[in-house]
Amino acid sequence: MEGTGTTSLRGGYGLFYSSSQETFIANLEQQPFIFSATVNNTTNYTNPYAGQPAWPNGSPFPYVFNASNPTFSTSASISGLKPYTSAIPYVQEYNLTLEQQFGSNWVTRMSYVGNLGRRYYLARDQNSPIYSATATEANAVSRRPFNTPALGNYRSDINLLDPAGNSNYNSLQLSVTRNMDHGLSFQASYVWSKAMDDVSLDPAGPAAYTLANEYNVGMDYGRSTLDVPQRFVASALYQLPEVHRFGLFGKEALSGWQVNGIETLATGNPFNVLSNVDSNFDTIASTDRPDLIGNASLPGGRSKVDKIREFFNTTAFVAPPPGQPYGNSQRNPLIGPGTVETDISAFKRFAVYERANVLFRAEAFNLFNNTNLNNPNGTMGSPNFGVITGASDPRQLQLALKVEF
Repeated sequence: MEGTGTTSLRGGYGLFYSSSQETFIANLEQQPFIFSATVNNTTNYTNPYAGQPAWPNGSPFPYVFNASNPTFSTSASISGLKPYTSAIPYVQEYNLTLEQQFGSNWVTRMSYVGNLGRRYYLARDQNSPIYSATATEANAVSRRPFNTPALGNYRSDINLLDPAGNSNYNSLQLSVTRNMDHGLSFQASYVWSKAMDDVSLDPAGPAAYTLANEYNVGMDYGRSTLDVPQRFVASALYQLPEVHRFGLFGKEALSGWQVNGIETLATGNPFNVLSNVDSNFDTIASTDRPDLIGNASLPGGRSKVDKIREFFNTTAFVAPPPGQPYGNSQRNPLIGPGTVETDISAFKRFAVYERANVLFRAEAFNLFNNTNLNNPNGTMGSPNFGVITGASDPRQLQLALKVEF
């Protein structure tokens, strides 16, 4: 059956694997692979361990290797990969696109685009203190599972790179394109999406723990820090027509210019709200979240000054009551301020000699000097809780000359 050839429906699916564990093996920065020791009040730089107490608090030398009974410092960190696993991170990507051509220059597209990530590596402490009804800050060390005679009385962190992270992304993507005609091309796109994950960053090192509960990764499943729920971008390129007036000045100075513009409108990124209270007594307060007891959103239509002073309803969050180790607030529960930015540029090539040209460029970023605010402070107890204390770059102008051969 013959058609006009102006409509197409296409889709795709792919399964992609990430790097294997070798990249992490080279990044295991603590014993038994590498041991970093700190010596205090040393009096001899030739032998910094002189006068220090015996191992494990002082000098590790002379070191005698014993494979059946290796020597560890019970107060230093250990890093390792999850044993007996050959998990390799992978992502499934899929899309379905309907494309329609109008006339000879206009094309519209409507797409569903998504992906599903599994087995991403994240860092967690498998020797984190286990919460109990009698847990306190003082007995945290005694609640570490490896702090037993049978397991070596290990009192510090055991950093585990665990392939337990998951993610997913779903989006509706719309676009319209006008191909170059009479010196003008145009493109606009709109994306409505949602990205979810457990941890939004790859494990950069074996010392950073981001989970609220080291034994339950799923408690941190929420909006990805990288999520941008809505984004609209329009761009245009216009080649000005040649000027046939004003003689040589019109031909050489006024002709041959190209003007470009990009307009960006976007919602903000999610941000986390932290209780700053170690309610589960695992010695880490920087990952604990509060209870959400009301509506955290404030009415729309407020001035920018009001938003800076209080971006969200801070009274909607309270620290968990005694005996409750974890707050009910999800990770990254709120969306930060959006972005409005206009960028323009103009450039022209001036012929100098034979194949030599001088390229002149003039660029303006954030032309109208919109104040695009950063995310507010989300840490309870801070004097700036709920306050926005920074913004992205103001308007920038650039001029440049480049010689091309």
